[in-house]
Amino acid sequence: MQAYFLSSLKTRELLLFGEEKRKGESRIELIPHWTLSELDLRPNVLINQDSMPEMPQAEVERYLTWGSEHLDGLFFSFNQEAYSPWRGIPQVHVPSVVGRYPRFRRIARNASWVRRGYVEEIYKRDQ
Repeated sequence: MQAYFLSSLKTRELLLFGEEKRKGESRIELIPHWTLSELDLRPNVLINQDSMPEMPQAEVERYLTWGSEHLDGLFFSFNQEAYSPWRGIPQVHVPSVVGRYPRFRRIARNASWVRRGYVEEIYKRDQ
């Protein structure tokens, strides 16, 4: 979905996964989650929107473990806080899970003004 939307911007700053022709020229790269362990880069910003509460907790932890080791900047989370069970399994409460990673220090937390029940959180990865 993000690839389709961002590719409509007609910018050379966007590199989609698998494109090698402009590697190093782009400022934005879309990378699928299953390639995290193969990446040899240190992003400045890591963004998660609308997915962590629905992911299995082990996958959220894998994502955050990678970020706590490779990120050189900010982690932006825009997720719901409903914490309602789905098929009997409680959804992941993002701030609780991120709180178990001491390298992530929350520097901002705001209720979303566009979506009720959502929060925008910014974490800085400390060295």
